[in-house]
Formats: sequence, structure tokens, C-alpha cells
Amino acid sequence: MRFGGCVAWVLCVAALTPGAATAQQETIDKGSVLVGGTAGISSHREDGDDVSRVSISFSPTVGVFLVRGLAVSGALSFGYASDRFTSLTSWGIGPGVTYYFARIMGRAYPFVRMQASFARSSSHASSALRGTTVNVDATTNAVEVRPGAGLVLMLIPHVGVQGELYLSRSWTTFDTEGTNLTPSLGDVNATAYGFSAGVAAFVF
Repeated sequence: MRFGGCVAWVLCVAALTPGAATAQQETIDKGSVLVGGTAGISSHREDGDDVSRVSISFSPTVGVFLVRGLAVSGALSFGYASDRFTSLTSWGIGPGVTYYFARIMGRAYPFVRMQASFARSSSHASSALRGTTVNVDATTNAVEVRPGAGLVLMLIPHVGVQGELYLSRSWTTFDTEGTNLTPSLGDVNATAYGFSAGVAAFVF
């Protein structure tokens, strides 16, 4: 399960950017720019593996509305993960498409989203093997597809908080070095799900 935190710098961007939207009905119009991000903690389990991994992540996003309600975006991601065997650092980049429905309850926008990304990571693992400590360093490349749905609640005319439920499917390849283990450990496919929260600023 993933729990997000607010991204404070988004508030500064919205406050300092000239032309920030001044009316709620303009936030998802054509030409508006979306600046947002998420930060959170997640629990991840690979297919056929009982080991759970805890991850900390941060992902800023920038998008533009092509027509009212429909935005295309680009995102960066940075993360750190660990379990009882390994530690890992990662970065990623990828596109996304989000559709925001008509405002409800006066100041909330439901949305659906599809994202894809490429990520690269490096990890280090240590374990005892027949009384000897074995260290394994690995580099991985991963492709992820992540559909989701959520809600943006506008706090002021051009800044809101958002929550999203998501499902993630990833395909990963990796190689190891520094030991006499098999150099290539092949592919790993995984499914994750959770909840993320963050801040979104709409400017134009």
C-alpha cells in the first residue's frame, strides 16, 4: 500500500508563476499547464516471491491540456528501496495521459489516468552462503504500465490536492556482477497496487 505526501514546491510554483488560473472553471481548459508530484511509501511483492520490499519515492510531473479535460504529461521519478536482503536506488522517465471529468461538489475533479515509464536502477545485496558473505551488485532496466483513477480537490482556484488508486504492472531485466553467480538472472514480472497522494497546480 502506498501513502503519499504533499509536494510543497508545487505551491511555490503556483504562487510565483505569472498567469496562474483565477477561476476554477479554467483549470482544465485547453492550454492550461499542470504541475504536480507525488511522494510516498509503498509495499511491493514480486510474482512467486514472499519477500516484501518497502520503497520511498518522489515523482514530479508536468503536463499540458490539449483540449478541455485531456492532458498529456511527462514525469520523472527517483526512489530508494530496501528489504532484508537488498538496497536499491532508481530513476525513471515516462509519458502519461489523464482525463479530468466535469467538476463535482463545486471544487473536485474526478480523473482517470494511464502512465508508462522506463526506469533504471542499481542495487546491492549481501547474504550468507555456506558461512561466507556473498555480495551481489546488479543493474536493472524496467518498463512499467500503470492505470489509475482518483480525485483532485481544489483548495484554492488553481491549487488542489489529489489522491489516486492505481494498479502497476512491470517487466524487469537485470544482470549481476562481482560474484560467481550466473551473470544474467533473467526477467522478473511483478504486479503492485496502492494509493498515492500529492499536490497539483494548474497554471496558464
